[in-house]
Amino acid sequence: MLIDGDTYSDGELIAEGVRRLQLGTLIGARTSGAGKWVNDDKTLVDGSKVRIPESGSYIINDGKRRWVIEGDGVEPDIHVENDPYLFYLGFDAQLQAAVDYAMGVPKQ
Repeated sequence: MLIDGDTYSDGELIAEGVRRLQLGTLIGARTSGAGKWVNDDKTLVDGSKVRIPESGSYIINDGKRRWVIEGDGVEPDIHVENDPYLFYLGFDAQLQAAVDYAMGVPKQ
């Protein structure tokens, strides 16, 4: 599964589930750490919207609740950063690493 800093909210929860259930390998960079869900259906008198945090995902560990993602993000199993300039030119190092991994190409 590809993840990076643009992965947030539900995408982070799915990535964490893939990790915890050992369903696959996470490739890319740490996610954003924005695991709380917000409600954005509130409108002010001037027409602007207000986003209010409502819920998040947590686990119970040693009898204590702990946020799973919020503020930390999800760390990949195989860390690969995209070079911004090469990405601009069309080369996605994270995607290439995932394809190589899927095809069994040895990591260089």
